[in-house]
Amino acid sequence: MGYPLKIDEKVVGVIAFLANHTFSHNTLNTIRSITDQIALGIQHKQNELILQKERKHLQQIVTYAPVAIAMFDTQMNYIAYSQKWLQDYDLPHQD
Repeated sequence: MGYPLKIDEKVVGVIAFLANHTFSHNTLNTIRSITDQIALGIQHKQNELILQKERKHLQQIVTYAPVAIAMFDTQMNYIAYSQKWLQDYDLPHQD
């Protein structure tokens, strides 16, 4: 038996179960609940990968911007900065 892993009616995978008997209504409900959670986990991982890609892209934009740019968190730690920022303020490269 195959059971689709769905998010908003979009199939993101399939999970297969093998058995030599039919599943009870309670078992099918449990399978549905489990597959819903697995699908949410898949969606969460996909969203993480998209966010990582967008952060990397933003980091590259800031790093290679032709102007002095720096981004700080609330404790004034660097989040991102351009090479021009380092040059203009004679700062060492920071990690």
